[in-house]
Amino acid sequence: MSSKLRAKPLPSQAPLFWLALALVVGYCLPAGWALGLSGGGLLTLLALRKRWALPAFAWVSPVAMGVGVGLQVRQQPPVVPPVAAHVTVWGTLAQDARPTPYGYYSLLTLDSLQADGHSAVPSSARGVLYHAALPGEGLLLQGSRLRVVGTLRDLGAIRNVPYRTSLARQGFSFTLRADSLVALAPPAGVLGLRTRAATRLADLGLAAPSSALLRALVLGDRGGLAPEDRAAFLTSGTAHLLAVSGLHIAVVVYVLSWGLGLGRWRGRGWYLRAVAGLGLLVLCIPLTGGSPSVVRATLVVVLAWGALLLERKPVALNLLGASFLAQVVVNPWVLESLSFQLSYAAVTAILLGMPVVATALEGRPGWLRYPAELLALGCWAQLGTLPLQLLAFGAFSTYGLAVNLVAVPLSSLVLLLGVGCLALGGVPLIGPALVYLAGQSSALLLGLNRAVAEWPGAYRTGLAVAPWQAGLGAAALVGLGLWLYYRRGRGPEVLQIA
Repeated sequence: MSSKLRAKPLPSQAPLFWLALALVVGYCLPAGWALGLSGGGLLTLLALRKRWALPAFAWVSPVAMGVGVGLQVRQQPPVVPPVAAHVTVWGTLAQDARPTPYGYYSLLTLDSLQADGHSAVPSSARGVLYHAALPGEGLLLQGSRLRVVGTLRDLGAIRNVPYRTSLARQGFSFTLRADSLVALAPPAGVLGLRTRAATRLADLGLAAPSSALLRALVLGDRGGLAPEDRAAFLTSGTAHLLAVSGLHIAVVVYVLSWGLGLGRWRGRGWYLRAVAGLGLLVLCIPLTGGSPSVVRATLVVVLAWGALLLERKPVALNLLGASFLAQVVVNPWVLESLSFQLSYAAVTAILLGMPVVATALEGRPGWLRYPAELLALGCWAQLGTLPLQLLAFGAFSTYGLAVNLVAVPLSSLVLLLGVGCLALGGVPLIGPALVYLAGQSSALLLGLNRAVAEWPGAYRTGLAVAPWQAGLGAAALVGLGLWLYYRRGRGPEVLQIA
């Protein structure tokens, strides 16, 4: 990257980032404190308006903080179904089935409900479904229609108080423990493409652990992973690889750029190919389950690509703020999602911290610069998510930073081979070779995580912190990142697309 692109963007060049930050402050602080800070900010701005020409976003930031307070105190009214000891329900999965040490859980939206001795009644309530096993075909993805017979209870059955409170705020109102579960219909539309892709990967003939890992990395379907394998990824600090995220979108962007010839000089048809590439990229959201990290990465790339089409400079922090605000506007309750919080915390830390690293390594040879940047990237991501990890889990992985230096490139290889198996698995010679390489690399990644999980002291527990301690740590990290970004680093200002 040339030094021309390393000029520090001023705060006024990333107004959406600052608005998103103000909204987060208003959402996280106690309501009284946040309102007081918002009012004090407005009064300060009024006092300074005659001395300095203040940018428009400075006036909107206290308002955004007030909006955060409104989202904090607001609670979506749940649709409460009649609670009965034994029911038969028909509904649609709002989330993939995910394994736990005791079976599987997913989020369910009801279509109708029938209690013993009564006729079925329509219901649109949402709740948590617990079940011991997957259906015979081993796939239970978002959008599947189900018939479940089991025991219905209210949310009081969930012992984890923060999780129960978060569900209640989002409008969930019941738990359903299944005695029997039948998949009536697979997901329809675009979600059906994901089911067919998962079935194709499952039919490659790989060993069950490798096949399950391949589906998790390519499609975000973690339902087939054995509990001990999930625990190994968590212990080794590589559990983030099992969630479809910015890594996957980066691979897709690279493939699209290469396949559509977008890296070459613009010529006839370049704009048409770029628009087609954007459409294919957006298709990745439903194909991978629509997790907050996928939506975040896709929105950032789409906005950056769109800015380049309009011959404008995309500022990375501004793009991150725009994607954050867009998700909150569409679904305010996404703020309660831990994956949403971890995703934005990690990327914010990387964008604020990496410029100073790039400045320090400028002019160094590639053999030193690239490993150092990868190590620094992992350090900033882990540091940015540490307060949330300690608050949510009270633990962290001891060797995660070192293991990710190997696991991240290896998982990228597995991802590319998995996509190749989907596209070329039926081609003679090429298909079997891709399947073999995908199986071997998946087994290698599994073996790495299983081995690290056995190391002494691999997972430190008992480190839980109070919410105010996590908030104080996060505020200190953001302050440090902003100081480094604006005082020590020199960019990068422009988010480059491969």
